[in-house]
Amino acid sequence: MADSFADSLVSVVLPTHNRPAMLKRAVSSVLEQTYENIELIVVDDASSPGADRVLREVSDKRLIVLRNEKKLGGSASRNRGIEKSRGVYTAFLDDDDSWLPTKIDEQIACFEKASPRVGMVYTGYRYETTDGRVVPGAGKPIVRQDVLVALLRGCITTTSTATIRRDCLDEVGGFDENMPAAQEWDLWIRLAKRFHFEYVARPLTRLTIHGDQLSADLKRKIEARRLIFDKYSEDIGQHPDILRDHLKRLGVLHLLASEKGTGRRFLLRCLEKKIFQPDVLAHLILSLAPGLYARIVKKYGMFNADGITFFH
Repeated sequence: MADSFADSLVSVVLPTHNRPAMLKRAVSSVLEQTYENIELIVVDDASSPGADRVLREVSDKRLIVLRNEKKLGGSASRNRGIEKSRGVYTAFLDDDDSWLPTKIDEQIACFEKASPRVGMVYTGYRYETTDGRVVPGAGKPIVRQDVLVALLRGCITTTSTATIRRDCLDEVGGFDENMPAAQEWDLWIRLAKRFHFEYVARPLTRLTIHGDQLSADLKRKIEARRLIFDKYSEDIGQHPDILRDHLKRLGVLHLLASEKGTGRRFLLRCLEKKIFQPDVLAHLILSLAPGLYARIVKKYGMFNADGITFFH
């Protein structure tokens, strides 16, 4: 398959910070792709030891290592990699994730068959532990073409699944370095305002679960949704059901974080917007008994609370 598109260079941008063992696995998964016309740009975000030392045994000419002298964060590192890249397509991989061997091959084939309006192709994904065990909860793509409304509701995929046409990426700009969270969700929305999306349904991306991610994930979910809600409030406001969904989800997330006052205020805004429904009332009533609320949500709804999944 790769020979058919040998003139379509894919630039893979891989930011890394202090994950040497995972970095080696991520790099190997790129260099072992069946699609060979790849340049891999590893952006070392001030790691210790540096990525060049970690990867000194990799002799592949397609590997380029850039180093930030001070830590800039994932968005700035990805943008630096984009600036140095030469590909017709740009793919992203986090240093703790990896790809199945045909991932890029299948995405480029999808681009070649797709409408010129398609700016991004993403894949399905599966979760794995650091020792390679598959964890339930694989992500199967469900939306294609005009995905803006779906993205206003929630982020449809993660960074490591995406391959984007470089001309489309240049048109909308890279990652917003002013956003401390939800950077990929923000970029997908900006892309979706101008271009269509396609997907390869197979789980060709492996997302690694490591450590106890409960508290960090909850905080990140709240911050991400708040940022997107504020930045795209005008777009969200055009869809009453999506506005209600954001308000309810923010309310539930804050309640789960033991921020009862903030959580109730978001739920009460559903009443103000005249988009009240019985489940909102249920959350408000249960929030008056925090211990009971936490037990009920954990038992019956935690795995569906804004995509939060708990791994033990």
